Amino acid sequence: DYQTAESIYIKVAADSNALVRLRSEANYSLSSIYLYYNPKIDSAVKFANDAVAIDPSYYLAYIAKARVLNRQGNGQEAFNNIKKAIDLHKNSELAYEWLGIIYHDGGQYEAAINAFTYAVSLLEDDNTIFPADVGATKGRLHYYLALAYAAPGTKEYPNTMYNRQNAIDALKFTLQNFDLLTFGMLREAVSKGKTGPFAALIGM
Repeated sequence: DYQTAESIYIKVAADSNALVRLRSEANYSLSSIYLYYNPKIDSAVKFANDAVAIDPSYYLAYIAKARVLNRQGNGQEAFNNIKKAIDLHKNSELAYEWLGIIYHDGGQYEAAINAFTYAVSLLEDDNTIFPADVGATKGRLHYYLALAYAAPGTKEYPNTMYNRQNAIDALKFTLQNFDLLTFGMLREAVSKGKTGPFAALIGM
């Protein structure tokens, strides 16, 4: 459970004898916990900043910072940090996933689709990830693709979709390949009914 992980990461993050990279990654993980599992935005921000301060050459530290900045509505600074992460690790699927999320949240749907699609291609070329994890991550990426494709197509016609068929296809893929995190996001999206992002796709 996250509480056990939290206590371990706190010890590693505070251990001055631990490797710098391990301490930075512990802070990245703590920021994740306080962003998603035990929501405390101030703590998520603190540990993201600490991750960068401890190891400014670590791409995950900038992903942590980009995530909290995006959550706070600071899209430009989030973008700057995710670009820094990509500069440090050009083949990071996670960095491109977050680039897509930042683009999507900023209303740049075509750029978001390109980022998510590129993240999928990176995942397919990565032979260091367990096959089960590849499937689950692809499911999550297709969830985000479905969101982007289901977004309003134009300002003039806000009730249209960017690409309805692609949204349906991406959502079908997600339903066949998902982990618990993606399941939670799907459940939340569907529970919103007529105000949810997939209302038009499922006939609400």
